[in-house]
Amino acid sequence: MVRDVLEDSGDRAGQIWVEVSYGTSQVDKPATAGSFSIVPFSDLQQIGLHKNTRFELFKTILLPWALENFPNCPGKPAPILGHLTGRQKVRLQEFQKRIDQAMAAMKKTESVDTSLAKT
Repeated sequence: MVRDVLEDSGDRAGQIWVEVSYGTSQVDKPATAGSFSIVPFSDLQQIGLHKNTRFELFKTILLPWALENFPNCPGKPAPILGHLTGRQKVRLQEFQKRIDQAMAAMKKTESVDTSLAKT
């Protein structure tokens, strides 16, 4: 799953980089806090996936946009399998909101712990 697309403005100016999340069809393994599963099956078909799929949103890699990293999909003119449905986009936004809230709460707890340690 593409998480972000960036353009290099440094020494590789103009190079496009794509941040992707690890995806697996081995959904029987235990989920992690960053697991995002595509359900129901009808959404899988609309997205272009053929098996139950789970993405690990905290397992990402930044790859240069190049044919060797993103070859065209069989029968498609581009490397894009599909797009999240409206329902999946809402689920992902809600999921991201919960992650952001949890991270903010952890930071708040860390700052309280740090201030207590100084006293």
